[in-house]
Amino acid sequence: MGYSGEMNIETKTCQNCKKSFNIEPEDFEFYEKIKVPPPTFCPDCRLKRRLIWRNERALFKRKCDATGKEIFSMFHPDAQVRVYDRDYWWSDSWDATDYGREYDFNRPFFEQFKELIRDVPWFSRSVNDTVNSDYCMNAGWLKNCYLLFSAAYNENCNYSVDLDNSRECADLFFCSYCELCYTSCGCSNCYKVFYSVDCRNCQETFYSKNCTNCSNIFGCVNLNNKQYCIFNQQYSAEEYKNKLLELNPFSYENLDDNAEKFKEFAYRFPVRSMHGRQNVNVSGDHLNNSKNVSNSYYCGSLEDSRFCQFLLTPPGSRDCYDFTVFGTNSELVYENCQSGIDVSRLKFCAYMYPASHDAEYSITSPSSSYIFGCAGLKRKQYCILNKQYSKEEYEALVPKIIQQMNNMPYIDAQKREYRYGEFFPMELSPFAYNETLIYDLFPLSPNEVTSKGYIWREQTKKTYSITKLANDLPDKITDTDDSIVNEVISCLHQGDCPHNCVSAFRITSQELDLLRRFNLPLPRLCFACRHSERLSYRNPLKLWHRQCQCGGLTSTNSVYQNTVSHTHGVNQCQNTFETSYAPDQPEIIYCESCYQQEVA
Repeated sequence: MGYSGEMNIETKTCQNCKKSFNIEPEDFEFYEKIKVPPPTFCPDCRLKRRLIWRNERALFKRKCDATGKEIFSMFHPDAQVRVYDRDYWWSDSWDATDYGREYDFNRPFFEQFKELIRDVPWFSRSVNDTVNSDYCMNAGWLKNCYLLFSAAYNENCNYSVDLDNSRECADLFFCSYCELCYTSCGCSNCYKVFYSVDCRNCQETFYSKNCTNCSNIFGCVNLNNKQYCIFNQQYSAEEYKNKLLELNPFSYENLDDNAEKFKEFAYRFPVRSMHGRQNVNVSGDHLNNSKNVSNSYYCGSLEDSRFCQFLLTPPGSRDCYDFTVFGTNSELVYENCQSGIDVSRLKFCAYMYPASHDAEYSITSPSSSYIFGCAGLKRKQYCILNKQYSKEEYEALVPKIIQQMNNMPYIDAQKREYRYGEFFPMELSPFAYNETLIYDLFPLSPNEVTSKGYIWREQTKKTYSITKLANDLPDKITDTDDSIVNEVISCLHQGDCPHNCVSAFRITSQELDLLRRFNLPLPRLCFACRHSERLSYRNPLKLWHRQCQCGGLTSTNSVYQNTVSHTHGVNQCQNTFETSYAPDQPEIIYCESCYQQEVA
């Protein structure tokens, strides 16, 4: 696996999508550092292969295979795995080495690993230290929360994804340090912010985008340190109050109209080519406090890394490639999904937390090291397929297995070859395509899913006794009495959408209390459909090479009038960049320099 001579760019053909991709000299340096061969899948296909192992928010009821009690689980009852209740799994009541087995050199490694992960119990949900928050997953340190996913350190919050350090919030996506906020995306350090996107340190805000240190604003874009503004027009405090009553965001009948007006208004202003702050030499989107990072998304405090996604939890990570979800003080990690907290030298692993290191092709093995092809171990060393070895035996056997993986590759149903150096085959995942994060990021139809070798699992059809039609709900929360919590409400989509719609929903008492504090109307969609609508604000995890659309005096489409003279004068800015805004998107894209001159 070593490399000799000068390293040049190498162009390869992805064995999955058949498209060409480049391996750069710095990539080869990383592969040499961790002693792996270069990949045979392109970056996008590698990401998809990892995402199929991440069930972010699909909860099911099934039996605990240890106790027999009914539990909430991230595994569908039809999934061919053994599942233990989370608390029982983490206890000392069982030992995963009891499932240990000899390595069979006459069979491909992944055939044997597939049998192991079906025999060894999985934990039912990935949660930690939660209080009265049973309907949550991939979450920790929650109190009185309901349907929170990928969340931490929240209290009295509902129906949110990627939320942390927040209180009394609902229907948020990718937000942090918020209080009394509702139906917003990408906001931080906000108080009473509603229907808004990418706002920071704002208060009493409606329908606004990319505003900072603002209060009492409605429909505003790119404002800093302002108050009493509506669609970027300044008003007095009294005028603002009267105008807000005219717009009446407290009526459901006005929601769509206000949202459409705001959407069209926002398209008239430039956006920065990349979401991020305090970065040095980075490419991707939604990167903060990072250095020497490329082709990465939704990461913070990341260094010397490439092809990473959703590594947001501080402290940051370093020297990582193809690492998806979690992070937290990780280093030298390659082709991993949902691993983190003081981990290092993990290759081709999933659900490895905390404090695991020097592990390969292993899952759900916390605080374990020097393991290969293992599952469910706790605080173990020198194991292969869950069988205990001495240090000397382990070090002698692993190279032989790696050689055998190359000589006898696993070939999946799509005729893709898996030698040493590839992440787990997609068909080994216990999750269906439409149960995982891949469906949010790369939505496909059922036929497309099965044609590509994934599993599509139809949702169990539930027959709800609908007691209230969504269209019959009161227009204002002030007209809603407490009996609404007893109603089974039909979702407006009625399952006729690609959002895993559950067709009906309830209003919880906690949700009703929050909406009354907000003075905002009841929702008409189920949580799955509401979350899918918020996902529309997220750009693809993909980059396009584009030129700045600042034309000198105006944007190149003449929609936006510049407010100051730019360094390039009246001529079009010649700066080019990589951006997650596709060429066919309607936003006006400015380079960082032009954007800062206009907005800062």
